[in-house]
Amino acid sequence: MENRERALRLEVRVHAPKPSPFGWEIYDGDDAEEPIKCSQGTYRTEEAARKAGNTTMMRMMRDDHATRA
Repeated sequence: MENRERALRLEVRVHAPKPSPFGWEIYDGDDAEEPIKCSQGTYRTEEAARKAGNTTMMRMMRDDHATRA
């Protein structure tokens, strides 16, 4: 079996009305249509949502790497 890094994709989207409209979604690969993980809450800014999504995505990649080692 090939040992390669998992290709995850983060998207920040408008999930709710103001004042906290932004949420994030993580997809497994570039062609995936359904997210494998979504934010449970919403964020006031796109930047805050992206930061939280990136933190979650990095944790997922670290956990995935640890299970392969």
